[in-house]
Amino acid sequence: SVENMGVIALGVGIGGLGVYGAMLHLLHHSLIKSSLFLSTGNMYLGFDSKLIAHCGGMIRLLPKTFITFFAGFLGLSGLPPFGLFISELLIILAAFRMGHLTAGILFILGLSLVVIGLVRNVIALSFTPPAREQVLIPEETPRILSPAILLLTSITLCLWLPPPLLAAINEAVLALLGGAFHG
Repeated sequence: SVENMGVIALGVGIGGLGVYGAMLHLLHHSLIKSSLFLSTGNMYLGFDSKLIAHCGGMIRLLPKTFITFFAGFLGLSGLPPFGLFISELLIILAAFRMGHLTAGILFILGLSLVVIGLVRNVIALSFTPPAREQVLIPEETPRILSPAILLLTSITLCLWLPPPLLAAINEAVLALLGGAFHG
């Protein structure tokens, strides 16, 4: 979350298209991160532990939760088709367009380091042998639907923004830019 506050601040600081990217980032990050929180809750119910070492083997023991968790990880990593890909791309394009090459390059490097750091934990949770070989509470479809719906909403909003939501984003962008959009 601290990293994403930095992403939003960078987009706003760059201005122009970066502010629009920052507003989209705010929207999509809230959807994807909420999905990951719900998936993590499912893991906690299944493994009765918050320790990564106790929660290994998710792909085999909690396969439905693994799907939503892994999709959330891909979304949080800024990969397509999720909305963070679009928002981060807009911020990068704005940085280069506005002449902030160093900021754009450092942003790309920083995002890469964050993803590399997350990969280690995702691998441990998904593929390493768990401390216990059983799930305490079996997966139930209703618990899987909420994270999946949030992820699908992020993908859908990449393709289509409802007019009221688009208007709200545009108003926020214009307010941050002082009523003028350049870049």
